[in-house]
Amino acid sequence: LEALGTATYTADKETYESLREAAYGAGDRVSDSSPSEYESYVRDEVFSAVNSAIDAAVPDEYRDAKTRARVAASLSGRLSEEYTAAVAEEGEIELEGEYWDGRGFLVRITDIHETVSGEMTEETNNRIRTTLDDLRTKYENEVPPSELNPTAVRLQVLYKGGAGTDDAVIDDETEAIRYMRNAEEVKGHLESSIRLKSQEDPDGASLHAGHPTDYMLSLGPAAYAANPDVYERLSEVAYGTGDRVDEESLDEYESYVRDEVFPAVDASVDAAVPDEYHTTETQAQVAAALTGRLMEEYTAAVTEEGEVELEGEYWDGRGFLVRITETHESSLGEELSEDTTEDISGALDGLRSSYEETVPPSELEPAVEETRTVLTSAEYGETQTGSSDGETGNDGGAENEMDDSETDTESDSDGNTDTGSESGGQGMPGFTALAALVALLCAAYLRE
Repeated sequence: LEALGTATYTADKETYESLREAAYGAGDRVSDSSPSEYESYVRDEVFSAVNSAIDAAVPDEYRDAKTRARVAASLSGRLSEEYTAAVAEEGEIELEGEYWDGRGFLVRITDIHETVSGEMTEETNNRIRTTLDDLRTKYENEVPPSELNPTAVRLQVLYKGGAGTDDAVIDDETEAIRYMRNAEEVKGHLESSIRLKSQEDPDGASLHAGHPTDYMLSLGPAAYAANPDVYERLSEVAYGTGDRVDEESLDEYESYVRDEVFPAVDASVDAAVPDEYHTTETQAQVAAALTGRLMEEYTAAVTEEGEVELEGEYWDGRGFLVRITETHESSLGEELSEDTTEDISGALDGLRSSYEETVPPSELEPAVEETRTVLTSAEYGETQTGSSDGETGNDGGAENEMDDSETDTESDSDGNTDTGSESGGQGMPGFTALAALVALLCAAYLRE
C-alpha cells in the first residue's frame, strides 16, 4: 500500500480509498474466512482494486507489452532475492515468509506472460515457458539458491531481449561503450582467475572465474535480441568457467577461457553493438572507461598506507589493467602515430608500476588520469571490422605484463586488427614489421 498509495491518491482519491480498504480487508479476512471465501475476496476485491489503481496511476503509454515484459523480468529478480533470503545453500527453508513471497511472484510471472506472449516470437515463447517450468520445479524442490538463481536470470534476459526492451537495444555511443566495457570486465576477471590459479590460489581463482555470471543481465538482453544463439553460447561458457577452474589443469582452464569464453564474449559485442560503434576511437573510449573501473576497485581494495585489504577488488583492477593493455596493443596501435603509441605505452607502464607496488590510491590516481587522457586525446583512423579483440596472439603478451611481478598478500576474499595496414609517417615499414615479429616471438617464448 505504501508503494502504490501515493501515485494512486494523486491520480484519484476514491480509487486510493478502495485500494486501502481492500488491502486491509485481506488481513482481517485471512483468519475469519474459509479458503474458498478468502480466495474469492482476494481475486474479486483486492485484485480488482489493484488493477484500478494501476489504471488510474499509470499513463497509457506505459501499458504496452514491452513494459509488461519488464515487469515480469523485474519480478523474476525479486523472486530470486526472496528465495536467496529464504533457502540455505543446503536446500533448507529458513524463512517461510520469504519463500512463499517468491512462490506468489512465480504465479504472477506466469499470469503476466499470457498477456505478453502474443508480442514475442514462437521461439522466445517456447524458451520462456521451458524456463518457467524449470524455475517452478527448482523452486518447489527447494534446491540451493546457487542452482535456482541462474534460471531466474535467464528468465529476465528472455523477457527483456525477447520483447526488445530498452535494455536490449544499443542506440547511442554511451550505451555502446558501457556494453563493450562490461564485456572487457568479464575478460579482466578471467585474466585474474588464470593468474591466481597459476599461483595456486584456488579460492581467488574460483572467485574471479565466477564473476562472468554477474554480467549476464548486462550483456544478455542485447545479445539475445540480436541473435538468440549468440546469447545461448555466451550463457553456456560464462557459467562453465566456475566449474572448470576447480576441475581442470591450468593449461586446460586457460585454453577454455581464451578459446571458448573470449570468442563468445566477442561474438556478443559483434552482434549487440551496431557497426557504427565498432571503431578504434570507441575502443579507446572503452579502455578509458575501464581505467575508471580500475580506480574504483583499487580505491576499495588498498588503504592510503598501501596495504591491500580486499584481495578480490585488487585483482579485479589488475585484470582490467591487462584488458586495457591488450586493447592498446591489439586494437589501437595500427591507427596511431609512433609518438602517440609511445605516450600510451609510457602511461600504461607508469600505471602498471604504481599498481603492482600497491601505492596509496591518491598516488595511483594521477597515473590513471594520465592513461585516460592519452587514450581519449589521440586521433584515430577508420572503422575496424570483425571482432573487437584479437585474442589468439596478444592476450598472452598482455598477461605476461601482469605476470612480471608478484604481491606479498594472500587472497582471502571475494572477489582483427588488420596487421597489414600501414600508418602514415611511420617510415621503415620493413623494419617495423621485423620488430613486430621479434616482439611476437619473444612474447611467445616468455609465455612458454
